[in-house]
Amino acid sequence: MVIDNYGSLNILLKQENDFSLMRIEDDFSTIFFNLKGQLQEEVESLVEHQGLYFKEID
Repeated sequence: MVIDNYGSLNILLKQENDFSLMRIEDDFSTIFFNLKGQLQEEVESLVEHQGLYFKEID
């Protein structure tokens, strides 16, 4: 499901009964919320493959 608003693009990710959110803000900021299990591993692999990294924020 893609949810669009004025400041960002929000993409809802579902794996089994868990939901995660990927928010793309501006041109360079992508934020993930509630990544777990296999989905987290897949996203981390994709991020590393693109030469990027995760930064945890509070």
